[in-house]
Amino acid sequence: MAEGVTTEVAVGDRVRVHFHPPGSMTSFLEGVVRRVDVTTEAGRFFVVEVTHEVIIDQEHRVRPGFQDYVRYECLNDFPGRIEVLASPKLDAVETALEPETDTVTESLLGQNLSN
Repeated sequence: MAEGVTTEVAVGDRVRVHFHPPGSMTSFLEGVVRRVDVTTEAGRFFVVEVTHEVIIDQEHRVRPGFQDYVRYECLNDFPGRIEVLASPKLDAVETALEPETDTVTESLLGQNLSN
């Protein structure tokens, strides 16, 4: 087994899972994580509802609602195999940290004009 190249994923994360290290061809799936920490006799998995799939540079049609099981760690693991493209938690934090568009002076002037 490869040394721990583990990526933390959570339900709702948009992910891209690469099938092999970067090279002359690309093969990956993209989708939304639906379940995490699924344990079977074959190991630990998470479930992805696949929205986009490319195998050997060829885009494949994906049936709506198709789910695939992805191992957290596998024999041919490599850094960057599992990419988190978007996370609802991160999006919520970024939205909360965005500055307001009005400055204090503009806000006060707007209040005074409406009175």
